[in-house]
Amino acid sequence: MSAFDGPSRSSTSTILRALRSISDLSPFSYPKSIASVALIIYEALRESNANKLDAERLSTRVMEVAWTLSSSLADAGTSPSGDLARSVGQLLRALEGIANRIRRQSSRCITTRFLRITKNSGDVRLLEEDLERSISLFQFQTRLANINLSKRLMGTEDDLDGQVESLLEASRQEKKEMFTNSPLPLKDISPKIVSASKQVLPPPPQVFFGRTSYVDRVVEQVTRDAQSRVAILGAGGMGKTSVALAAIHDSRVVSIYQSRRHFIACESVSDASCLISSLLESFDITTPSDFETLVSFLSRQTSRSLLVLDNLETPWESPANRAEVEAVLETLADIRGISLLITMRGAERPSSIVWSRPFLPQLPCLDPESSKDAFIAISGTSEDDDDLPTLLDALDHVPLAVTLMANLAQYSSCAALLARWGEEKTTMLTRGLEDRLSNLDISIQVSLSSERLKGAPQAFLALQNLSQFPDGASRQELESLMSPSPDIHAAVSALLQVALIQYDSSDRLRVLSPIREHVKMYFPLDNCQSSHDIGHPIGL
Repeated sequence: MSAFDGPSRSSTSTILRALRSISDLSPFSYPKSIASVALIIYEALRESNANKLDAERLSTRVMEVAWTLSSSLADAGTSPSGDLARSVGQLLRALEGIANRIRRQSSRCITTRFLRITKNSGDVRLLEEDLERSISLFQFQTRLANINLSKRLMGTEDDLDGQVESLLEASRQEKKEMFTNSPLPLKDISPKIVSASKQVLPPPPQVFFGRTSYVDRVVEQVTRDAQSRVAILGAGGMGKTSVALAAIHDSRVVSIYQSRRHFIACESVSDASCLISSLLESFDITTPSDFETLVSFLSRQTSRSLLVLDNLETPWESPANRAEVEAVLETLADIRGISLLITMRGAERPSSIVWSRPFLPQLPCLDPESSKDAFIAISGTSEDDDDLPTLLDALDHVPLAVTLMANLAQYSSCAALLARWGEEKTTMLTRGLEDRLSNLDISIQVSLSSERLKGAPQAFLALQNLSQFPDGASRQELESLMSPSPDIHAAVSALLQVALIQYDSSDRLRVLSPIREHVKMYFPLDNCQSSHDIGHPIGL
């Protein structure tokens, strides 16, 4: 019997249910993040080779702390602010650090784990000590303020089951009311659809550097003609959504489109049908409707409207859906007074649309100075830190990587982060959440899972080879590495389309540092492998 199935199984099960409920349903970022990280730690400890009793003790403590803190924050009904927010953030980062260390140990090769097995008890005790120090610091900083979190952290589990059941019942009731009060027929509600209300646009980015000229080009194109069709393209993590939001909140765009700016998030939109549903919802067409209803509605408008389709690659990516999604775009583009602004991962625009000229270039990495400004704005690091330029160079100034590293720099020095980068690489760049905006590895895996790569069987091998060269390689050098391979041109073309590689100023094919390190860590190129041994990675 596993130690996780011991006498406290009922209590553990209750806490797990509560944490999963908060992780799935809480509208507030802090309780959602804390619950998510605690679940990650629980699952990682179950899979670790640590002493089961030690692992159970640490896992139980983490879950108790996470439940107490996340449920208190959820009950407060608002996000923490000021000193309390900073204290909660520090404790969250401590939990993230524990999760990362467990995952690093779990990812070691079998031989290394065997040699370290006698040290695991000591490792767990160190993690426990780190957790208790973080709790003590949290207690001191909060001084039992606001919702008396510190007192509850050290309290007992009296009435825990009752509290959990109350929370779950409230969540169930909230869901029931949401469906009951919805003006849409139940059959029209799809959990796959994520869209924005026409009344509330996402806010413009607050930390935003080095994109002024690019935003100006977007603004110029969407305001110049009565009908504009503009595509913002680029690799994952470049900040395409942020550029689009900055553009649609620009005063020049607001003066023309006013309230007729519609932002549709397509990350969870799976096909053309779901895209149409999101468009209908954005225009507040809530009765049972079809695409013709929307087209008729838009055609009657006398003022210009701007549709922003963010992360459009999600419904467009699959060859099975592409023609239908492009048909929707083509129809929208033909409506007088409708302008389209799309963001897409990769370097390929949907066909059948006459896109505004000149085409926007792919969104590049930040320049070093802007990268430094963004890092300092998030972390508070001194601009005179000697290790900061080296740290940012190691990230190739990729905006998502800079942002996640800057979050770590709020409580670690640049020198310490450089040392961690040398060992952990991209695995350290996460905020504990399993999504592409909070976890660099997940963002990279989204690109690696592209349907466009599957049509070029040698593309992944080409990426593995190019990842061995920080300064890139010429096409001729790549051909010699992969010889004999008849598909080298198709492989390079596919990698360029998905923006996993790019040409540098010397016309060499280069992989950005975060992608390069991810590929080397998770998919190392065996010296014995040839172009016939490996194709697209399985299971991404």
